[in-house]
Amino acid sequence: MTTLIQIKRNLGNTPVATPTLLDGELAFAKAGFLPNGGANELVIGDGASGAVLISNTRQLELTGSQTIASGTKTFAAGAKIAIAVADLNVAGGTAGNTLITDGAGNLSWGAAAASVSADGTTIVDDGNGVLSVSLAGIADGITIKDVSGKLAVNKAVTADVEAGTVNAFVDTAVLKTDVLGAGLTALTTTAKTVVPAINELRTEIAALTGVMIFAGTLDASTGDITAASGVPNVPANISAVDPALTKNYVWIVTVAGSNVGTGNTKPAAKQDWVASDGTKLVTLNYGLQAVVAANVEYTPGTNVYAVSNNVQAAIDELDVALRGPIDGGVF
Repeated sequence: MTTLIQIKRNLGNTPVATPTLLDGELAFAKAGFLPNGGANELVIGDGASGAVLISNTRQLELTGSQTIASGTKTFAAGAKIAIAVADLNVAGGTAGNTLITDGAGNLSWGAAAASVSADGTTIVDDGNGVLSVSLAGIADGITIKDVSGKLAVNKAVTADVEAGTVNAFVDTAVLKTDVLGAGLTALTTTAKTVVPAINELRTEIAALTGVMIFAGTLDASTGDITAASGVPNVPANISAVDPALTKNYVWIVTVAGSNVGTGNTKPAAKQDWVASDGTKLVTLNYGLQAVVAANVEYTPGTNVYAVSNNVQAAIDELDVALRGPIDGGVF
């Protein structure tokens, strides 16, 4: 047996009279034709005024504006609401406010937090546009100042450098003038950074430890040595010098060049020194002249024959005096 279910509807401009619906009888009413002026609705008779089953006041519609009048809508764990930020409009608050939670899921608008901490880093706003950033393990942290609307790092001054202040970055101008004393280009060493320059000077100083022995002159363009008389273990070329056998030996450069000994990479200018410290050869940029007898001052003593005021002239006088008897002259 077939059962027919009929759904009443409004006819033209005549609304469905919901009180006339039988219990359980359905009726469709087009928007604007119900006594209460509702939208498209499906109602069911209840022997009285009828009850609305489907309406924009009961269900969430895909289009159109709707307002939730009251009640709490709860989403189960894992349920999400996906919406573009540009389409999210949360009423209330004032410019610059942030959303704050009370920890129980309740959000409210409020002023930006004065302090925010995460992963050991704390940022504090003192209310005057100055942010203090405290890093884990650094007691004083770093101060960042607002300068004409821009963030700028708080730079150290001379007093900060002397006191070892932690919460300021070193000003390179202060570092140059008050710590280094001058720019790195002012270094006269081959190395132009501080630690290598110090090491270079230390090597040169160590090479001068002890009594220095003049071992001859060096042509640094070829490496050829003109050995000083009577000095042992001096080969014809600097490349053959054994530092262990020539400790404290010094060769004065007469011609500039880079042939300054095995392992020695520092070229020498004329009048520089190449010295042995017992383990290696070192170029010393002293620019000192080779010792010339004529440039060595001599002060004649009492009752001496040579009366010249330099060693070379005095030697020449003695040579002439000694050659007198040899050549048949008078001494």
